[in-house]
Amino acid sequence: MSDKDIFKRLVDKGCALGLEKWVVEDVARYVIGHAPLGGYLEAVICNDLKGAFSRADETSMAEMPGLVKFLWNYVPSSCWGSKENYEMWLREES
Repeated sequence: MSDKDIFKRLVDKGCALGLEKWVVEDVARYVIGHAPLGGYLEAVICNDLKGAFSRADETSMAEMPGLVKFLWNYVPSSCWGSKENYEMWLREES
């Protein structure tokens, strides 16, 4: 499967869960291209609940359970769940 196909699949799955398109596109770019994330998404990826809630707007707060479900079901566990996993994933080449 090509990177383009993986990107489309991730976006489709995330949007089907009711997530905003920009959220799943950012996560897909992170997964495929090892692109850094910012604020809210980085906190969620790093399993930093306090940081995620302190950075989330109302829409993001409402979508957080869906985002975690998306990560759990469609994103490699080696690239999320802790700050260490996040930093290691960024260091790896795409």
